[in-house]
Amino acid sequence: MSSAAQQQNANAAASASQGSADPRLAAKMGMSTMGKGAHADDGCSVLMFECPTTMTKTWKTTILPGACGSIHSNECTHCCITLSGGSIDVCDAEGKVLESFNLKAGDSMSYFVNQDTGMMSGCFNNKQVRIPKTHCVRNKGTAPYVELTVELCGECNNAAAASDSGKA
Repeated sequence: MSSAAQQQNANAAASASQGSADPRLAAKMGMSTMGKGAHADDGCSVLMFECPTTMTKTWKTTILPGACGSIHSNECTHCCITLSGGSIDVCDAEGKVLESFNLKAGDSMSYFVNQDTGMMSGCFNNKQVRIPKTHCVRNKGTAPYVELTVELCGECNNAAAASDSGKA
């Protein structure tokens, strides 16, 4: 990775970790703010808020142009809101493209994870989407792709999983 791209990545990480997370507001709501996250040469995910009472986490993820974010596994129901859009691919752990999306700021996708099948199910633009819970996201665009992800790891996650498996 070039030094210019590394500097752009460092700037994106600093911006994400210091951005809109107000520690005073979070403390009033029983949450914590964090500026640490998973960093790769090609982008970063920063944990912005965590609320142990509701078992929710909010992440801000930035993926640089032409880069693929780290391979990761989603264990909880979550909603992704596009802050800065572009053209992205969702790839499996081997890098095979599973789905492609053209996203603009404000677009959102919600997924729930079925632990029995290892698959995530969701919907975007009236299209059902199923992808493995372990995957990565590749930014095919020319500008950084930025999204906010809200994880629901408590009762909401359990209800969604039961509904998907027909147990609800």
